[in-house]
Parts: sequence; structure tokens; C-alpha cells
Amino acid sequence: MPNQSGHPQSLRQVQDCATAMRRWLATDDNSAALMAHLRAEPVDAAWLSTYRRLHRDLTRAVGTAHRTDAPEPAHTPGTPN
Repeated sequence: MPNQSGHPQSLRQVQDCATAMRRWLATDDNSAALMAHLRAEPVDAAWLSTYRRLHRDLTRAVGTAHRTDAPEPAHTPGTPN
């Protein structure tokens, strides 16, 4: 169901999750910790837990938006469904 701005609610959820991830990365040394994590260096367990939660939330929101907002594929006459 679209919200007041006309964007589907699932896309709003993606925006909210992306904003949460960006804000979290912009605080403290979270961006530096992300770079360390991507280089397979050890990171704090609490940091890793928060990163995984935010990443999972964003991934789920994108998946939901993809499923709910994708147009139905056109059926070509003469081909099986």
C-alpha cells in the first residue's frame, strides 16, 4: 500500500534500513571497523553483532521490496506459464 508520498511502503522500509546503516557507520569508528572486517581482520563481537543485524534487516527489506514491487512478468502467448 502506498504511503502519503506515493512510494510503496516496502521501498520506504529499504530507505529506513539504509539510513540506519549509514548513520551507524558514520558514528564512532564504525566505518574503520567495517574496513577491518572486510579485510578479514578481527573486530569487536558487539560491533559484529550490530553490523550483522543491520545488514540482515537491510537485506530482508530489499528482498521484500523486490518481491512486492516487481511487475508481473508478461506472458507471451503460445508459451507455457
